[in-house]
Amino acid sequence: MSDGANDNNQNNQNNEETNQPQDQQNNDISNDLQVVSNKVIDLLVDTTLKKHNVDLQNTQVDDTTKQQLKELVEGLQKSVDSLKNNQNNND
Repeated sequence: MSDGANDNNQNNQNNEETNQPQDQQNNDISNDLQVVSNKVIDLLVDTTLKKHNVDLQNTQVDDTTKQQLKELVEGLQKSVDSLKNNQNNND
């Protein structure tokens, strides 16, 4: 009976060792996706601003718009955090 227990312990150790590189690979993929996502967003924003001849040096944003943007960013941050937590829980 002790041989079976030793086999199970060995299998568990092998699974843990195998999962570590996979976790690192998942983190690398996640980081790569984040970089690509940021580049796409930057490109879309830049082209949209150029299309509408927006000059960021002289642009003034009123308080109402600032508050709306702040709420939008906070909402997006919560959504991203929620998605990350769900993804981590599913892995």
